[in-house]
Amino acid sequence: MMTLESPHLIVLFDLDNTIFDHSHSLRSAISAIQENYADLAVYGLEELIARYNAALQEAYDKYLYKEITYEEADVMKVQLFFTRLALPKPTPE
Repeated sequence: MMTLESPHLIVLFDLDNTIFDHSHSLRSAISAIQENYADLAVYGLEELIARYNAALQEAYDKYLYKEITYEEADVMKVQLFFTRLALPKPTPE
């Protein structure tokens, strides 16, 4: 098996969702959560996405201000989203 080595490092930035469609992934994930929690049927998909994005922004801001680690921000965004919808906090399973 031949391996190619290159002295160049390539970094790709996907600023406009052309490489990976983040919006589609988020919509799919929120839809799946909505299907698993009957209490979420009262919310529209767009409202749930907006609420998730608000939780994400709050957690990420704390990370940017070095109040929490990236890993803690990752957990916090989900906990905030669930808590603000009066859902039980999800378990790692």
